[in-house]
Amino acid sequence: MALSSSGNCMKYFLFLLNFVFVITGIVILSVGLTVQGIFDGYSDFLDSQFFTLPIFLIVIGSIIFVIAFFGCFGAMKENYCMIITFCGLLSIIFILELSAGITGYILKNSTYSLITSALKPTMADYTSNSRIANGWDNIQETYQCCGLETSANRSGYEDWIDAVQGIPLSCCDIPNGHLDFFYCNATAETLHPQGCVQSFGDFIKFHALQLALVGVILAIIQLFGLLFACLIARQIKKRRNF
Repeated sequence: MALSSSGNCMKYFLFLLNFVFVITGIVILSVGLTVQGIFDGYSDFLDSQFFTLPIFLIVIGSIIFVIAFFGCFGAMKENYCMIITFCGLLSIIFILELSAGITGYILKNSTYSLITSALKPTMADYTSNSRIANGWDNIQETYQCCGLETSANRSGYEDWIDAVQGIPLSCCDIPNGHLDFFYCNATAETLHPQGCVQSFGDFIKFHALQLALVGVILAIIQLFGLLFACLIARQIKKRRNF
């Protein structure tokens, strides 16, 4: 006995939804790999928590391809066991994606404190470790910042004076066409006024929020897929018991 007309509609809609799941899997993989690549460029200056979330999404994106197979094949063949397997796997993915979204949101809220904790210990190594020096120069030049934090009573360059008794050239913008010796000091007109915790932190915070939104939005989409899969499984079971 075939499914009812409403059951057939749900079956083909689920098939279409699984195609969407494949697309979401690609999106999750792309976002996860992109953010992971960005974070890898700052591996010396980021807490390990920032690397867990993109890796988590990469794994989820890979698993979605397998789950989509169960959903498509089970719906087209009206296979109760495969639909139930699909429901179970999708439930797990839904929980994982929702967890990833919540984790990303929590990470977003603690971005500045985590970056401060990661950046501060590396300042003392600026003069002895070329990789750390290059990393700091890249951050300060890219995000137009200097040191850690600025406040009403303290400037970011003072963090460098405390750490290495000097101010790196990357704390200042070198004027275009400047051919003479250039010094970056506390009175330089091109000294970056903002601390790196804020400007670099804004960049990292944006990507943490991006991961959170991807996790939550895709979890909501897959919740609809789970609902339709359960309804189809119910239709198939009713047909068997008829």
